Amino acid sequence: MGNEAPAALRLLLLFSNTGGGHRAAAEALRQEFLRRNPHHQVFLEDILLERTFWPLSEGDRFYFWAVTQAPRFWKALYTLVAQKPVYTLLHYAMAPVLMPRLQRLYDRYRPDLVVSLHPLLNHLPRRALRRWEARHGRPRVPFATVITDLTTFHPSWVDPEVDLITVATEEAQRTVWQLGASPAKVRLLGLPVRAAFCNLPQDPARVRRELGLDPERPVLLLMSGGQGMGPVEAIATALAAARPPAQLVIVAGRNAALQRRLSARAWPVPTRVL
Repeated sequence: MGNEAPAALRLLLLFSNTGGGHRAAAEALRQEFLRRNPHHQVFLEDILLERTFWPLSEGDRFYFWAVTQAPRFWKALYTLVAQKPVYTLLHYAMAPVLMPRLQRLYDRYRPDLVVSLHPLLNHLPRRALRRWEARHGRPRVPFATVITDLTTFHPSWVDPEVDLITVATEEAQRTVWQLGASPAKVRLLGLPVRAAFCNLPQDPARVRRELGLDPERPVLLLMSGGQGMGPVEAIATALAAARPPAQLVIVAGRNAALQRRLSARAWPVPTRVL
């Protein structure tokens, strides 16, 4: 009996591709769950973009537009929605449409564990899960939240009623406590990282040669999320103008226009745009 393999589980990870970090963390979790037991079934669901309605279903485009073209508007909107009465009202407004969709999702996957990796996918999915359990007479299914922001973050990340919240830093841990989560539910674990980043070669010069970089120069890596948002070009220009004794690698993410502009420039230091 003691040598029996652990039971295979059905694991549902809720995220949205409104930023590369949410998907990256979900992929890292899936990889680790399957490493621990290849018989687990791990399902990833982009709830906001694929299971909701306009304008939430256009959240990735709106987010990119707001941050790059209307940052003051985005700041004002973010500040407004960060007020608990406001985001609580939004949850209640969305509930009549989203609750049935979420319960159909649980019907489809019949999860043994649900993990949220997005700030808008905690309160409503957790409530929908409890209703689904009651309707089907199911035992309680654990609901966990993995906060993918390092320090400051939107307060809707924190639903004190979930079973577990993981954070990456002590600052984030303190904020979660201040937002009402029981310390017993909060774990300081860092961010989920894919195995490829944990088993790196020991010789940086060899890796740089393989990547077409100067093996002797240090590397300055500049990136701004999966969307390549914010003043990336201005930051890169300032870094290069300082002429550091290094080479610059800029990750433009999915921002093809940014990649084209940066690739077309003549840089005063060795520069790669990816």
